[in-house]
Amino acid sequence: INLTSSNPADWPKAAHSCRRLLKMMADVLFPPQDKIYKMKDDDELVVDDLRYLNRLYAFLDKYLSVEKSKSISVELKYLADYLRQINDEANAGEHSTPTKLEVQLIAVHTYLIISELLKIQIFTKESKKQEMKTEV
Repeated sequence: INLTSSNPADWPKAAHSCRRLLKMMADVLFPPQDKIYKMKDDDELVVDDLRYLNRLYAFLDKYLSVEKSKSISVELKYLADYLRQINDEANAGEHSTPTKLEVQLIAVHTYLIISELLKIQIFTKESKKQEMKTEV
């Protein structure tokens, strides 16, 4: 869906596409699991297929220190709340459509979060390669 569309009916679709992108990232970075994930701060997360945001939080917890994961976790929560609000309004039968600006902001935040997640993934892969080289 094109964010430059002037058709308000397209804007919720664009927001939904951002949510699907986050779920695809979660599927790659932290695939669904049947067991509960225990975080470093002892919180527990259900990380099944439906809870893709929990899986992204678990990915951050697994590969970053608590301090480093806080800022991206806040950004992820902000975006999740935004997406949830749009979804709740649509499910409640309200005929309010998100504004074009709201959807553009969702797209920007999604882009920023995905870029951070990819940066972390690349860093962890590089770190693992270095560990393997030093073990040999």
